[in-house]
Amino acid sequence: MRYFYDTEFSQTPTGYDLISIGIVADDGREYEATSAEMDLATVQSDPFLSANVLPHLPPRTEWKPRSVIAAEVREFLTADGGYPELWAWFASWDHTCLARLYGKIPSPPWLPDLTHDVASIAAFVDPKPDVAALPIRRGSVHSALGDARLTRETFELLRTQHRWAQHADGLLPR
Repeated sequence: MRYFYDTEFSQTPTGYDLISIGIVADDGREYEATSAEMDLATVQSDPFLSANVLPHLPPRTEWKPRSVIAAEVREFLTADGGYPELWAWFASWDHTCLARLYGKIPSPPWLPDLTHDVASIAAFVDPKPDVAALPIRRGSVHSALGDARLTRETFELLRTQHRWAQHADGLLPR
């Protein structure tokens, strides 16, 4: 099953600090969580994060420890019994945040070491895409779940409008 996800994070000297994660499954299920362990002072002191991410987070009483988020994400991604196929927009940062929930490399056996990049597919389908016209750029508000929904919508638009089809590796144009 395909899963489209997004993370919001702050940059640290050693990597990224997860703020929130949103996931949308092909079967319509959705998951969203905010980390109670984020460095809130860093997030509040960052002009971009304080203006664009903090306003979209749920009340602090709903924030969760990373260990709880990790367990819930695992349950969400493995609920259908298959191996999850992960997709994100500019996936490297999101994959790093997701993988860090589970510690060091290698990832657990149920978690792919790869997140497919919808932005790369957009560039592959059209070397000069009108990115501003893609759903991912329409109304993106730096809400992890909202952006995961837009990533899925962008994927579907690219797949249908450009007759892009999944082959064995899921990345070849038709």
